[in-house]
This record gives sequence, structure tokens and C-alpha cells, in this order.
Amino acid sequence: MTTWVNYRKEGVGLQDEWFERMKRYGLPAWPGMTGEQARTVAMEVRDGVPAIDVSPWELQTLQGMQIRRTAWPLAFSTNGREIWPTVTLGYTPLDLRQDVSGQLPLLDRLAKIYTRARCWYGGRFFIGPVEAYWQEEDYSRCRFAWLNVRED
Repeated sequence: MTTWVNYRKEGVGLQDEWFERMKRYGLPAWPGMTGEQARTVAMEVRDGVPAIDVSPWELQTLQGMQIRRTAWPLAFSTNGREIWPTVTLGYTPLDLRQDVSGQLPLLDRLAKIYTRARCWYGGRFFIGPVEAYWQEEDYSRCRFAWLNVRED
């Protein structure tokens, strides 16, 4: 996948609203992508939130990565570089962090969308059976991805 910086160098039509929408939500793009292709990918966004296809196997794998709990919602934390399952109620000490980044592309993608949505701030995010979100201090949910469970 090409970064958005490279798109500017390659002259791909970033002025196109669909490319801007894709960029905003951290959706994948590739060199030579047409406006129509960008529109098709960007249309997968519902209510301004990306909709991601997920297999039942991926959800089971995410559950298996949990250390503290396996009930929905699942809880992970990220600092923008690493991803680890939540093991404490607050800050997770460095020696308790078990980096799971790179083990499941779905989790890596959700963490990337999450950090972009939060302007590159890390923190704790939650994955439920139909959505991924973070919680504000007042416990309100901020959804950053819909999960479409597909049949394998």
C-alpha cells in the first residue's frame, strides 16, 4: 500500500473528493487508482465511519488475544507503534504489555484507523461484534469503524 505522501508525488488526483474521503478515514489506496475506484472504496464508509469486512475466524482470533477478559467488547491499547491487549483498568506498565501488532491484519488496520481518528494519540479502544470505538471521559462511545461479519 502506498502512503498518501507518495500520492502527492505521483500526481494522483487528491483534489477528488473521494480520495480526500479515503485519506481522512485511513482507507487503503494504490498508485494509478482512478476516481471511480476511489468512489467504490469510499462508499464503504457509513455515517462517516469505515465499514470493514470481518470473518468469524478473525473475531475468534481477536478474542483469543485477550488476556484479562474474553467477553465483548474486547479491549486493546496502542501507542501508535505497538498494540497490546488490555490487562489493567488504567495505564498498562511496560513490563505487562504483550505486543500483538503484526499478528492479525484486521487488528493492525483498526489500530491505524483509531490513531488517525484521534489525531495520532494512542490509548485504549474497544472492539464489539459490530463496531470498534473508544470511550471519552464521560463514557460516551466514539465509533471509528463498523464491522461487517461475513460468512466464510
